[in-house]
Amino acid sequence: MMKKLVALMLIVVVMTMVASTVFAMVGNMTMYVYTSNGKSLNLRQQPSTDSPILANIPYAAVVQVYQPYNSTWYSVGYNGNTGYVMSKYLVSYHPGPKPTPRPTSKPSPTAAPDNTLSNAMYNGFTPAYYQAQVRPNSPSGYVNLRWGPSLYADIHSRYYMNDVLTIMSQNSTWCQVLDETNRVMGFMMRKFLAPYQGNGIYGADAAN
Repeated sequence: MMKKLVALMLIVVVMTMVASTVFAMVGNMTMYVYTSNGKSLNLRQQPSTDSPILANIPYAAVVQVYQPYNSTWYSVGYNGNTGYVMSKYLVSYHPGPKPTPRPTSKPSPTAAPDNTLSNAMYNGFTPAYYQAQVRPNSPSGYVNLRWGPSLYADIHSRYYMNDVLTIMSQNSTWCQVLDETNRVMGFMMRKFLAPYQGNGIYGADAAN
């Protein structure tokens, strides 16, 4: 019995030493920001996507990793600020040039005559209020935000995989959406939006 107790104590001591070594190694680790869409990474005050943003860390910037909070978040230092970033967007090697969106194979639709964009296109919209994530056809693609619910309406901006928008109203084809960060409202096709499940982790915690 005594031998088993001594063996157990030795195992605990060894595991403690290994854990301390790992944390010490992480504390001296330099890593780089890598996001698949080339956007900057949010440095947050706490390990949560609801926490205030302390800084936007540019693509390929160097950060000092202090220690992991959990498998999702790391405590890091950048430019005099200490906070938390999502660990999946840190790599140990210097990333290559910032990726650029792939051009679509279809040409952009040309503007239609004014009589095409009539008030009738707003028919059938019903009020709604929920958050949704952008879902392009491919992970590296994007979805256009238009001024009106029509493919002939001018494009205001583009949104990428897992960007979060607020749905204000919708019909069977289009959603009226609000970008609360940039205070922009427009229309996006409903098939490219999926309700945000509220699990606390976005597909990408990149700056909008």
